[in-house]
Amino acid sequence: MSTSSFLSSFSRRLFRSTEKIDPNERTSKSTHEDNECGIKDEQTSLTQRPSVVNLQRLLAQTQTSGNLRKQIWCNGSLEHNFDSTANRRSVCSREEIDIYLRTCKSKYQEKELYIKDEHCGPQYSVIKLQKLLGQPQIPKNHMDQILSNVFLGDKTVAGNLKLLNNLHISHVLNAAEGDEQNHVTSKTYSGTDIKYLGFKVLDDPSFNITPLLQPGAMFIEQGVSFSGKVLVFCTKGVSRAAAFVIAYLMFYQNLQLEDAIQCIIKQRSIYPNSGFLSQLQDLDKKLFL
Repeated sequence: MSTSSFLSSFSRRLFRSTEKIDPNERTSKSTHEDNECGIKDEQTSLTQRPSVVNLQRLLAQTQTSGNLRKQIWCNGSLEHNFDSTANRRSVCSREEIDIYLRTCKSKYQEKELYIKDEHCGPQYSVIKLQKLLGQPQIPKNHMDQILSNVFLGDKTVAGNLKLLNNLHISHVLNAAEGDEQNHVTSKTYSGTDIKYLGFKVLDDPSFNITPLLQPGAMFIEQGVSFSGKVLVFCTKGVSRAAAFVIAYLMFYQNLQLEDAIQCIIKQRSIYPNSGFLSQLQDLDKKLFL
């Protein structure tokens, strides 16, 4: 059964099965079930509207997928969804049921991007990572020092040869080569000792950056291992270049994904797109499971 058909069926069955509820007909069994659900039982007037207990009963009887059942059942207690006080028996209208089911469906679809498996070690959803990153912000500086020999910046600083020379930059990784706003190429460093590597990466969630992450991280490590200094940049220095620096920290500094992100955001505001974050999650699973 599809998600949409289940939710529609669930809503119809729920309202029909709970049209007539008499508070005087509650049995000791239902009282016991109420207590098991953690719902405080006080004297409240129940209209012909379904209660939390009936929601839970019907859900328990419903044949549906384990992931969707778990999402609806466990995503916050039902009494909190229907009663903000959570201190009395909760009742809800048909409209409230529909709103709740739509919320469940939306959250379930978001979870399909990445479902946490308890047998797969520490993993992070895209949504959680985006919350960790905070709201997208323009970095205060054109370039920031992430580690003692690794810098993250934008196109402006990448073309400033005098600045790069003063900082003793030995390696430059361009994560946005060919971008219409980024005119830095290998010719930019002609006549210098700077080693250059460029990748034509689109800042698009659908772009497959995975095959480039390890070669990029290896290039950064080459500069670091020879006591050099590496600049990693893209047009704005917040998404594409940030993804490469994160990958480097994971490959060569043995940092898990969340730790790598925290290491960077202490120095610079970044915001890799959702597709890059999802692919970095896959890398995190491969490296640390």
